[in-house]
Amino acid sequence: MTTLESIQEKLVNSYYELVKIETSTVYKVTNAPFQVQDGADNYESIGALLALDSIETNMSFEVPKINISINGLVEMNNDGEYFIETMLGLDYIDKPVTITRMYYEGTTKIGKVEVFKGFIEGATLEYDPSGVCGVSIEIASHWSTFDKFNGRHTNSASQTQYATVDNSFGSDTGLDNCDEVQKEIIWKKP
Repeated sequence: MTTLESIQEKLVNSYYELVKIETSTVYKVTNAPFQVQDGADNYESIGALLALDSIETNMSFEVPKINISINGLVEMNNDGEYFIETMLGLDYIDKPVTITRMYYEGTTKIGKVEVFKGFIEGATLEYDPSGVCGVSIEIASHWSTFDKFNGRHTNSASQTQYATVDNSFGSDTGLDNCDEVQKEIIWKKP
């Protein structure tokens, strides 16, 4: 398993995003200037026609959202239809989207990191009279489906209480193995 730390130790020349949109039709696109093979998945290169909001990591208690924009005149899946024609006609609400960042040293893949996982909240048509046409897809983090229960804590006592109610988990002591949480996190740019 490649970690971000092991990637940072190497001289990284470039990285590209791989976006997987899982509606009834699965779209796999990348902003790389070439097609990218990742395991069994082949990501179609649409280069600068794919735009993403910057992805941030923060400690706020909110569900992060990002927008992905894809030029509507991109032909997908070699079916003769443009992305704008197919995406807006699909059942896309609450469908999963995964964004992975693939790192390269020259032309050699050196690792990948999943940077965002979420669900589609909406899609809108972007049109500018100058001729720009595309689809903007709003994605909420996978935490948007997290169910919070009032009065429930994330500690060993609470975990044991809920996990042993029906004895399906046996004696759950998973949180006993967690390290102490650092109170202050200082983010530094590399």
